[in-house]
Amino acid sequence: ANMAQQQQQQPELKLKAAAAAACAAADSPASSASPSVGVRTRPVTEADVPALIRMSEGIYGGYDYLPFLVHGWLSDPNVSMACADAENGDVVAFALLITRDQGKTVMIHAVRTVAAMRGRGIAKCVVRYLLERADLKGKVLKACVWNEGTASCAIMKGLGMESVPFASGFIVTMAEGVRLLPQLCELEQQNARGALVQVQPAELYAELKDRRDLIRGDEFLPAESIFLDWAPYEFSEHTLQLLHDEQHARYLVERDSAQMARSFSVGYRCERVLGPLWNCTIYARELASFYCHMRWHLQKAQQAGALKVFIFYPNRMGDLLGSFLATINVDARRSVLMFEKHY
Repeated sequence: ANMAQQQQQQPELKLKAAAAAACAAADSPASSASPSVGVRTRPVTEADVPALIRMSEGIYGGYDYLPFLVHGWLSDPNVSMACADAENGDVVAFALLITRDQGKTVMIHAVRTVAAMRGRGIAKCVVRYLLERADLKGKVLKACVWNEGTASCAIMKGLGMESVPFASGFIVTMAEGVRLLPQLCELEQQNARGALVQVQPAELYAELKDRRDLIRGDEFLPAESIFLDWAPYEFSEHTLQLLHDEQHARYLVERDSAQMARSFSVGYRCERVLGPLWNCTIYARELASFYCHMRWHLQKAQQAGALKVFIFYPNRMGDLLGSFLATINVDARRSVLMFEKHY
């Protein structure tokens, strides 16, 4: 029995030993981004998709975006993907680079490692492999990471990237969202806010491009980037239109008595393995404005049949929202760090 147990453990032990040797080699001055010992780093092919989907199981509570986007990434000329194979041929890590903002930004995105192999630096090998083959001259390398102290934070810091507190967010189930709607409507009426208007991308950009006080003030729009779909996008008319065309993003503006934009939000329905989600980011300075936008997005999420709603906001709203969040059933709370490095 002991011999049988040892035989079962040998492949896993061999795999872990090989990974440790590979990552030690990757950290040495003479290392290549594609380790020669134990782990092989290479471009992703269509044949790897099932393994990548299995790797995503359980991430974000089962609501990982990878399974619905990976096929599109394979055919996207702006995306470069790589993975790492163990000695037995299993895919054990994955990452991609995506070029955005009309070629000005390169994003490190979707860094993944199989659960049994995490903490060994294999994902770092994959990211280095991609960066060594990327054209970064004159561009900004960016990455968004959930929560300080994670393995992804260590990877980005190891690449010499600097972190910027970027956004925060929380997740509610649709049942909790429906329960909140009457409360939000009452809060909205009590504060007599301006009407919310759904606008087109060009209209939103035209309203905000000259309002540097609104965009820059108090981290209203951190790093002048729109946060959507787990990533920052440059605040430009081209990007707003692209998000509208490709992801059917909806833009909502609250105007004051002088018809000046006072707050805005962006949201859209996205598909996941477990069912549809509603993903939105609310840019507001006052709680009353936040409540108005949240109510609108919860209603749209309900109409869209979403199971959960992901709601993000600039960090400066965190203290104001503290007492409100304490009264609701939040499925999860997150902070988002943006890492960047100029080349």
